[in-house]
Parts: sequence; structure tokens; C-alpha cells
Amino acid sequence: MDKTVKADPNKKHARPSSAKQRTTTVTSLLGGKIRLLRHNDNPMLYARSYVQGRYVSIRTMETGIRNASKVAEDWFFELKTRVRQGDQLHEPLFSDIVREFLVDPSIQGAVSAGTHGNYAKKWNVLEPLFRDVRVSAVTLEKLEDIRNIRAAETNRYGTPITANTIDKDISFIRQILRWGVERKSLAITVPPAPKRKGRFEVVKHGRPTFSLKQWRTVTLAARKRAQDAEKKRAAQERTPTPGRKVDVEKAWELYYFIVFACGGALRTGEAYSLRWMDCSETVLNTPDNTDEDAIHVLVLGKHSRGGQRENGWVLMGGVDAFHQLRQRREADRPDDTLFRYNHEPGFRELLKSLDLYTDPSSGMTRNTKSLRATGINLRLLKNPGVPLNDLRKWCRTSIVQIQHFYDQAHPESSAARVAGRSESSKTQ
Repeated sequence: MDKTVKADPNKKHARPSSAKQRTTTVTSLLGGKIRLLRHNDNPMLYARSYVQGRYVSIRTMETGIRNASKVAEDWFFELKTRVRQGDQLHEPLFSDIVREFLVDPSIQGAVSAGTHGNYAKKWNVLEPLFRDVRVSAVTLEKLEDIRNIRAAETNRYGTPITANTIDKDISFIRQILRWGVERKSLAITVPPAPKRKGRFEVVKHGRPTFSLKQWRTVTLAARKRAQDAEKKRAAQERTPTPGRKVDVEKAWELYYFIVFACGGALRTGEAYSLRWMDCSETVLNTPDNTDEDAIHVLVLGKHSRGGQRENGWVLMGGVDAFHQLRQRREADRPDDTLFRYNHEPGFRELLKSLDLYTDPSSGMTRNTKSLRATGINLRLLKNPGVPLNDLRKWCRTSIVQIQHFYDQAHPESSAARVAGRSESSKTQ
């Protein structure tokens, strides 16, 4: 990163950018190993030496030769002590490499905007653990120390940091080091990841979904909350009282967000990325020659690169939710987003009120990510004959992901289909 301070040409007394700096050697110390320098007419003295193949310098903060010489010699002997201890004086700090990584255009273009945003959030959490740490000091032992520190911390909800989150921390650190080796020619070896055992064993499982009955409970409760908000707001307008007014638009938008995201099996970031210009009404002709209304959307998905949007289709109740939301927001411009609020807190509060926040079987919590998983799972329940290849294209994922994380139907439903027989088989 260029930290050169450039002169302001508009400033009255600015020095012309073409002017060269005049450096005068005042004296030499320790047989020429240190030189005291003065730049231009500045009375401040600087010390310069040649260590580990490069020139290094320091501002002594002194104007007298005697005091400056003492500061310079102390500084020089401190550098020599660090060299004997194995320090690489010119090696960059890990934090400097991270900052360059975050602004590298090749990285920004290789991942989606959401993923790149997560890099910055991840670094905000890890940065305090890397103060004054040079890249060569990021060893296997350092990774294990960071892992232990993170394991002792809690998240914003007061619960311990999960093994999955800690594993992502370690992967992010190693990704930075690999980038440094490839792009910055760092003479280091990227350490291996610590072994995932015990507390740090990563267990991959899908986000808990809602059953059909639970899904109806959630949508009905969200709609009722919006209706109650309208009544409360009307009462507040009839009898003005101090305090915050009920946000009716936010309450209705939460309901539309729930139905729309599930109807299109949208990731949370995909739903928030949608603008009105990215949505259009369409009609799908199904294999049984029936027409189904749908909303064609262009989302900034998990696999989007360079701002390129992916195709998606919102089905079932999501179509009605889209129409109702558009009626409430007729004054919006084409480039306005559909969902203007962060609905994670409201959705969490809704689930807690319904005692659906925690899944008893897995112990995991549900959040807005559960809407995508529920949308895929409901398609499997309502249309078990749909080819998985068609399903994975619709929801922009892979068949393996569907089988491992999204298909959470109870095995009894599969057994019932296996046990079922056609009419022709019954006569045999």
C-alpha cells in the first residue's frame, strides 16, 4: 500500500512535487555503521543504517548531535539484538497483508459481494489477535493459540463459538498466507490446519427447517403480527401518546420476506440483493400442461462473480407476497430494493414467541437461513417425483448439498412411498 504523502499543489506554501529532497550527512557513528542525517533545512536529525540487506532509518527527535547520537546508537544495538534473536526486520506484518488482500481486485472479482463482505467482518473479529504479528510468526502453534482463544469466547448471543466458526477462522488465516506467498512472494511456509478433534471437531449439518405444520404456524403468526401492528398504529393516531410509533411497514415486510424467501428458496443475502428491476412476472408451463404463475428474479447469489446475477424463480405463495408488497410500495423506483429492513431480529423474536427458535432434535437454532432450507424441503415433500437435477438448478446448488443438508423429510415418508403400489401391481 502506497503511504507516500504528496504535496497539495493548491496550498499556498506547498513545495513543488518536482523538488528533490536535500540530505546532508552530519556525522558517522560506530565506524560508519550509523549515519546522522539532516533533510533540507529541518533541524531534526535522522539516523540511518544498513541491516539485513536494506536501509532502515529513524527520526531521533533530537536536534543536537550529542543527544541524537545516543538515541541512534541505542536504536542500532536494539536492531542487532532483534537480528540475533531471529527477527526479520523487513518482513511485513500479517495485518498489512490482510489489508492488501481485502482491496485486491482479483479477490473482489473472484467471489461474490457477500463473501467478500464476510472477509472484512471476519478480519474485524480476528484483528486484535494479530497486533504486531509478522507473517513468519503465524505458525501451527499460533493457529492453535488463536483457536483456543476463540473457543473461550462467546458470540453476540452469549453462547460459545462453534467449532464450525472457528474452523472458518483458521481457513481464512491460511487463505491470507497462501495469497501472500503467491502474490507478494513471501518467503514463508503456510502452516497446516490444526487437527479437528474433541471440542474442535466439525460436524456438518443443515440448518433446521420447518415442517409443513410449523411453516403454516409461522406464516400465520407473521401475518397476524402485521395486522395487529396496523390496529396499534391506528389507535396511536386516534390517541397520540409519547414513544415510538409502531412500524407497520416493517411488520408487513417481515411477513412478505418470510413467504417470498421460502417460495424462491433464496439465501438471505440473495433476498436482500433484489431490486424491483430484478423481478418480473412469468408463467411456467408444467409437465402436466398446467400454467403456474411465478416471479423470475435475478439474484446476487453465493456463486455470483463480478456482480453477475443468477436466475431464480419464486413460486407458490411468494408470487402473492410479491404482488402485495408492490401494491404497498407503488412509489418505489426500479433500483430500490424489495426488502429495506434487517429482518433477522424480528424473525428470531417471532420464532421464540412460537417456541420454534430451537430445534429439539438437533439443538440448533433456526434463523432466516432456515427459509431457504424449508423452501427446498417443501418442494421435496409436495413433489417427491421431481428430478434432483431440476431441483438443484432451481435453487442454485448441487445434488450433494440437497441430499446432505436440505432433504430433512422424515424417513417414514420415504418408507410410505416405497410401500405404495400402483393399481396394476395390486392385481398381480
